[in-house]
Amino acid sequence: MKQTLIEPSLSAIPTGDSIAVISWDTGDGSNGEIYVSQDGGPESLVGLGPAGRIEAPWISRGSVYRFALYGADRAFGPLATAEVPEEEPPASQRRPGALRYRCNICSRITFTAPEDIAREHPSCRACGSTVRFRSVIATLSRELFGRVLPLDEFPERPEIVGAGLSDWYGYAIRLERKFDYTNTYYHQEPRLDICDINPADEERFDFLIASDVFEHVNPPVEVAFENLRRVLKPGGFAVFTVPYSQDESTREHFPDLHRFDISEVGGEYVLKNISRSGVFQRFDNLVFHGGPGATLEMRVFSEKGLERAFRNAGLSMRICSEALPEFGITWGTYPAFPIIARRLQQST
Repeated sequence: MKQTLIEPSLSAIPTGDSIAVISWDTGDGSNGEIYVSQDGGPESLVGLGPAGRIEAPWISRGSVYRFALYGADRAFGPLATAEVPEEEPPASQRRPGALRYRCNICSRITFTAPEDIAREHPSCRACGSTVRFRSVIATLSRELFGRVLPLDEFPERPEIVGAGLSDWYGYAIRLERKFDYTNTYYHQEPRLDICDINPADEERFDFLIASDVFEHVNPPVEVAFENLRRVLKPGGFAVFTVPYSQDESTREHFPDLHRFDISEVGGEYVLKNISRSGVFQRFDNLVFHGGPGATLEMRVFSEKGLERAFRNAGLSMRICSEALPEFGITWGTYPAFPIIARRLQQST
């Protein structure tokens, strides 16, 4: 049975020129951490606990304070956010040339300098979404409804079955309220290992979100592409993102990976592998996403390599390169656009 989550809540209510009352509840009894940043500066811890209420007597007129409630893993982003004041900042506090847009995930109006709107840079001052996260939701909306809607304006369609592969919490919890959607994980329940799927998941999903996942799966990556087709219903689709190049082919870092481990040697991470044929290999200068020792980059895809991988797996591929500045989606020097990969209507 699918668990129904109580939505985490956070409020920051000004009670005077120099004080605000901060209230929060994680919604499930788990521990939460409250952080605050002033005018886009670094975050500082101001509260702990599954629920609580504190006063903030250090609020200053003329500044914008962003409060964020985090769960056990900050990598998934805030569970909820709130700002003091809630209204748009005055023109005197906006950086020259800042883009005004409505975040299509949290629906808040925000102003961001053009140089801060990047694929992986948290640019929405309310929810911390990036261009990649906003483009995932815009692409999903276009594919489901024929137009781009903010997430809170998605119609409730519980008959649509969807899943995410370790999706960002900021949009995952909102998708749960719109569809029969489950955010899944490789290492914990609810579990979906795209390299080793459960037969019960075959032809289960109308849509699946795989955002910056496939560059990390163990080789051979062809297994993951084949399983992506298998978990989709005929006619179903995946919203798919990875960093990719314009090279002729995908570059595999460890094509013979078999029995391996990663260890730290002299302050640097090293991968040691024994291939299927018994050959020992050592790899230095590893690339991790999310910081040293975090998620290892297994490959760098190319656009042509992706086309071949989807075609060989029985999936069509369409690149979604539309810029939507009204939702803070603009593409600069790193245009790794989202992709729609659709399964053909007939079962195979």
